Amino acid sequence: MDKFELIKKLKALSEQGLGGEKINALKKLNDLMKKYNITEKDLAIDTIEDFDFKYGSKNWEKSLLGQVFYSVVGDIFPEKGIYSYLHIKNELCIRCTKADFLETISKFNFYRVHYKKELRLFYKAFIQANHIYPEEKLITKQSDKFFLNEEDEKVLTLSRGLENHIFRKQLEQKGGTLND
Repeated sequence: MDKFELIKKLKALSEQGLGGEKINALKKLNDLMKKYNITEKDLAIDTIEDFDFKYGSKNWEKSLLGQVFYSVVGDIFPEKGIYSYLHIKNELCIRCTKADFLETISKFNFYRVHYKKELRLFYKAFIQANHIYPEEKLITKQSDKFFLNEEDEKVLTLSRGLENHIFRKQLEQKGGTLND
């Protein structure tokens, strides 16, 4: 559970809990609100606002942000959404509650880091699956010992599931055409 889900649950418990449960939830809620600089207004569930967010220069970041936002708010609230600016590059307007925005950004930053890591693994697996490396005779330094680490094993496992694309050398003949 991330901090925003915890804050939402503590708020509900502080309003609906009984006795000591309610008091403890309210104390913990106040502590977290101070720690993360969140006000009562920020926790208002009904207040929909516009938030500007710079997402980076990659198209996949915009797509990931959209998917994360969808995972947070779904599609039952037509007044919530993400909108592009016509003349501002890599910035979006996110229309939602403050809690939705904070959860979206938190999840986006979390998944962006992991996506980059997985993309690097995919790249290595793609190289492995398609054998895009030199033949042994073209390598000057050979190692006698080779041990696979955990990442190497992941790459090999992933590479087994990828399609092998075979590059065919293009033959060229003087005159510009080939005769079969």
